[in-house]
Amino acid sequence: VRRAHNLFEVIEQMPEAYRSLLEDFSGVEFQYVSAAPAELFMRRAHLRFLRQFDFPVGGVHNRSLAVQASRVSSKYQFKLRILSNIIRASNAGQVILIGDDAEDDSRVFDRIQNRFPEKTIFKFIRMTESPKAKPISLGTFHFLNGFDFYQTAQTVLRFSCVSERQETEW
Repeated sequence: VRRAHNLFEVIEQMPEAYRSLLEDFSGVEFQYVSAAPAELFMRRAHLRFLRQFDFPVGGVHNRSLAVQASRVSSKYQFKLRILSNIIRASNAGQVILIGDDAEDDSRVFDRIQNRFPEKTIFKFIRMTESPKAKPISLGTFHFLNGFDFYQTAQTVLRFSCVSERQETEW
């Protein structure tokens, strides 16, 4: 999702990529995390956007204005806390994190990977044209659109499944 002139604009082929992941790999769940404040109709706007473009159903997590106003939680801290809670509550062995380079998503994802060494964490960052683009860390896959994302994710996940099967056979 990207914002253009205060409207949401779908990233080319992302809904199809998400639906393909859901179809191709069992046990896939989606959680959508945004530091945009829920109270300014952002939660409703996110839900409408996800339905309009037929993204897979999943939890939607927006930051509270009260938390934002108190400065207790930066966007970074919010995403780190929410993602950590989601991963703790899940018994999935593999986690796919998808963000962009316009904020601190890469740093958040690195921290998540360090917090959960028992999980296999796949980090994907969409390269934006933002002048605020942040560098991405090693071990992070980058993509431009849904096609790029899905091709890489499919390859990585299939390889990961084969590797896990080989480890259990030894």
